[in-house]
Amino acid sequence: MSAPPPRKPRGHRQKGAGTVATSVGEQIRQGVLCKEWQRTPMQLLQEYCRSVKRQPAHYHNAQSDSEHTFRVRCVLSDAKSKDKDLIFCPTQSVDTTLDDAKHCAALLALLHLEPSRPHERKLPDPYREMWLVLQEEQKQPAFKPFKKSAAAAPDASSSSDGDAAHGKVVVLTSDRAFASKAEYTQSKLSEREDRNRRQRSRENRDRANIPVQVFMSQKARDLVESVLADVDNSLDRVGHDDPIRLAQVSATLTAMGFQPMHIQAVVDRCPDLTDDTSVLDWLCLNVPEDELPKGFNPNGTQLEVVGYGVVAKAAKALEASAAYDPALHDAVIDQLTACGYSRGDCLRALELANAALPNAHILDVEHEIKLELSRQLRRALSVREPDSAGGRSVEELEEALDEELMVMESIYDDKCTKTVLSNLNVRQISMLLLDDTLELVFYLPPESQYPYEVPHLFLRAIAIDGVNLLAVTGQLLDLASKLYGEPMMYELSSAVQGLVHQPKLAKPVELFREDPVATSAQQKAPKNAPNAKKSKAKPRQFNRTPHQGDPRAMNKQLYDKFQQKLGNDKYIQMQQTRAKLPAYQERETIVSLLETNQVVLISGATGCGKTTQVPQFLLDHFIPKQQTCNIICTQPRRLAAIGVATRVAHERTESIGESVGYSIRMETRRSPETRLLFCTTGVLLRRLLQDPVLEGVSHIIVDEVHERNVDTDFLLSILRDVLRQRTDLRLLLMSATMNTSLFVDYFGTGTPVLSIPGFTYPVTCHYLKHVLDVTGTTDKVSDDAINYRLVVSLVEYLVDTGDNGGAGEGAMLIFMPGVQEIKSTIRELQQSKVASALVAYPLHGALPGHEQSRVFDGAPKGKTKVIVSTNVAETSITIDDIVVVIDAGKAKEMAYDAINRRSILAEQWVSQAAADQRKGRAGRVRPGVCYRLFSTKQFHKMAPQPTPEIHRVSLEPLCLQIQALELGPIDTFLANAIEPPSPDAVQSAIDGLIEMGALVRDNSNVQVQLTPLGAHLARLPMDARMAKVVVFGCILRCVDPVVTIAAALSSKSPFVSAPDDRSKGDALKKQWSDQVPTSDHFLLWTVVKTFSALSKSLRRSYNLSFLLHIFSQIYIFSILDTAIYHSCYISFLESYIYIFSILDTARTTVCRTRHWRRSWTCATSTWSTARC
Repeated sequence: MSAPPPRKPRGHRQKGAGTVATSVGEQIRQGVLCKEWQRTPMQLLQEYCRSVKRQPAHYHNAQSDSEHTFRVRCVLSDAKSKDKDLIFCPTQSVDTTLDDAKHCAALLALLHLEPSRPHERKLPDPYREMWLVLQEEQKQPAFKPFKKSAAAAPDASSSSDGDAAHGKVVVLTSDRAFASKAEYTQSKLSEREDRNRRQRSRENRDRANIPVQVFMSQKARDLVESVLADVDNSLDRVGHDDPIRLAQVSATLTAMGFQPMHIQAVVDRCPDLTDDTSVLDWLCLNVPEDELPKGFNPNGTQLEVVGYGVVAKAAKALEASAAYDPALHDAVIDQLTACGYSRGDCLRALELANAALPNAHILDVEHEIKLELSRQLRRALSVREPDSAGGRSVEELEEALDEELMVMESIYDDKCTKTVLSNLNVRQISMLLLDDTLELVFYLPPESQYPYEVPHLFLRAIAIDGVNLLAVTGQLLDLASKLYGEPMMYELSSAVQGLVHQPKLAKPVELFREDPVATSAQQKAPKNAPNAKKSKAKPRQFNRTPHQGDPRAMNKQLYDKFQQKLGNDKYIQMQQTRAKLPAYQERETIVSLLETNQVVLISGATGCGKTTQVPQFLLDHFIPKQQTCNIICTQPRRLAAIGVATRVAHERTESIGESVGYSIRMETRRSPETRLLFCTTGVLLRRLLQDPVLEGVSHIIVDEVHERNVDTDFLLSILRDVLRQRTDLRLLLMSATMNTSLFVDYFGTGTPVLSIPGFTYPVTCHYLKHVLDVTGTTDKVSDDAINYRLVVSLVEYLVDTGDNGGAGEGAMLIFMPGVQEIKSTIRELQQSKVASALVAYPLHGALPGHEQSRVFDGAPKGKTKVIVSTNVAETSITIDDIVVVIDAGKAKEMAYDAINRRSILAEQWVSQAAADQRKGRAGRVRPGVCYRLFSTKQFHKMAPQPTPEIHRVSLEPLCLQIQALELGPIDTFLANAIEPPSPDAVQSAIDGLIEMGALVRDNSNVQVQLTPLGAHLARLPMDARMAKVVVFGCILRCVDPVVTIAAALSSKSPFVSAPDDRSKGDALKKQWSDQVPTSDHFLLWTVVKTFSALSKSLRRSYNLSFLLHIFSQIYIFSILDTAIYHSCYISFLESYIYIFSILDTARTTVCRTRHWRRSWTCATSTWSTARC
């Protein structure tokens, strides 16, 4: 038996083992001799572009030194912006080959893109040596990329290894300082920011180093003067023999305001006339202080009060009874004595305040002292107190005060300031008058009904003694009582400047004197009378009712109401409904994130309840703890703000305006206990104009942030800066389809994102092909045009088919681009064969509020509700019974031509995100259906997200607001926006505002400043150019026609007629034109005035005989809207443009012209002047 074959060793044969690898040797690649593992610069650049998925480099010939040399430009194109194209080109030319020039340009590109990569390991000679020189140059401290960078290609003679090793490598330079236009722009912005930062630093340093004035008391001054007088008598007199010097001294002192008798005295008695300082020192020491000219008089500040004898003993006793503490009360008493009140009166007021508020904070005590002194002054001077009308909301009073402050600030600039004591909510308005020597203070506590009551006034001056101060204050109070209900700040500030020059009143004003009637009654009352003991003096008890200035009391009141609701069956049922929403499960997570982060993003799917529930989570967190919160939630549209606020108030089983309110343009519902305010974005921007840091606001919620309208982007830019100043402020961004990465990058990489799933039923989506099949439409239908017959056919099919939501089982929502399309759709539906089974409602932003609210009502029995809407129904608002959505896929958006400065309302396809939002409206109550009247191919062509509005509208209003809010240079601020607009659009807007007169360039001709006209335009709630027309109308006293035209242009035009009645409408329009001058604007004014003057019954007949022809049925409401806007604008101007009433010495209000011919002449002048 043969032996077994030997076993093979364990293991396996490696794949490829036994083969022989052969080298291909050196090869010529792109004109360069390379080994197998080496790569040319162009190859390395190509590999880099492939790795980062960038377009490959392109090489273009550049102008060289001569026709025998080469120079190449390397271009790396950017797929999104041409401004980001990278361009590299050496300054030196190459005399070898064209490929060599390309390799030099590629080396510059590699240095810019991968400066630290060890490319020398793969580069062949001579480029290896060139790359090493490049890196060595880069390590030097003075190295600046692409300014003096890179190494040049060597000559052909240095291409060998020996030459490269021993030859000298020439350093290349780039022909441009920046690789792209974007880098250049960013560099310039950085330089400008650095320059502005240095300028602000210098200004802050100058402000911090202002020389401080040091005052001496009268006693100390007398002592110093006596010592210096003794020294003065021992000095020899010098300089009295020079007549020229005597004339110079006399002229100089006369110009300073010294009296001739004092000038003669200094000439006769001053020991040294050769030095101006010595002359002024002698005058200040020897001339009585009250006779010194302004600037040398030290009076005006209460520095030292010393009592002697009986007065001192009485003062000590009063200090003891008032619990006087110098450390706490000296500052308050000194401030009030500077306003003319005696120290004794201040101590008596302190005694009453301590008795009424034992153990109170010093600020509360100071507040009560001021109010008590003001009340005592009114009683002593018998100031008449008008009866308060009452019934006005806090919001109305605040808006009236803010508007009046706008006017005062425009008159007195920084001499008029407003201070809010946040702990008391006391508003203090201070005005510096008469070259800053006189200060008038309006002290308005939170319960003040100003201007429907006499305000508390305090007057402080330098050259007026205390008796005169109180007397002048009393006359101002008497004048204020006659101005009841009118803005009175300007009147009082003008009057006080004349009153201070009246002769001084000899009799001092006595406060806290006993009432003679009460004293007599007490003396006549028997000692054993039952009420004798009660008639003794008792400390005054102040009524401390809860109000906005007492947050602790208001928190307790809200807590008590909250505890009462916990046992309410309706509230319990509502809480059970809320608990079913997906957002409710995340309530603790949301509160926890806001406690640890300043910014939180919530991406909640449609139907999760984020809009209505997230604000309530914050209320439910703070109210039970009796902690203060002030939440503002912005909505993109007025209808959404009203609807959401109403819904939230309903869920909390309370009326709108209690703890939940809303504020939109021209309408506000809130109260002192409101802690959650829904408002439009524009309302919050208006508040920022007066309150730049949102004092007192704890949380801001920006809802539907994905829509990216210009106000939202502007608000986010401001809030990002406010958050740096207000570390206690919290910002919450919410949307269903927002690009979370964009907002995370904008607010910081640490911003948390919370995703909440939706609570919606599935929605089946059908496209155009399916619609054509079910309706049996054989006509050719295009994606570009809206086929109204197709819409009607689809509605007829749905009404007849019960399982698709028709026949009264649910409502339909049809999305159309604009109002005209809505009208046409409703007209077609009313003529369809199912018209009797339908009830159709329009929905768009131009409808009055009561018309918009009809869409939430249920349909009559046996009918199907059809809502034809623009994109206002796309987000925020929820119509509960919608089960079918018909989407035309289009919307009208404003497009702006920055070069020609012209806005165009163009019809555009909506984005895919917007189309999905529309689809989600159908799945709120049961499984729904969405019919899209466009093809799937068209859907995929749509943009994924909507284009930010800041890229397609005029930036003039935005630039004006940036200047009004003092946010810095316009271009710098907008460059920091979340998606900045183009520099051309920004510059075009600035140029337009300069031409308008709203802005003016500074001395450096680089930055712009707000003009007085621009300050007015920024505060008016209308387009800047239209606001300029209104301002000129106020000046020229033709307010009524100009405001009417502005209001009409702010709403929809009534000059719209049906296509089939166009000729008839044009004829009637011409008939009206014969009665007024040839102008569409003044024809509009005449029609609005005529229509507004009719009674309701006449309007109905007028509508039948005329308006149905010349006006569209829906735009009849636009005439009514014009009248509403007109009334609001007039009310606004009567309080705000009060500055123009100073032209009339009789203090007239804004006049309204009555003769139309004179009005037309003035209005024509106004229009032509303001629009030019």
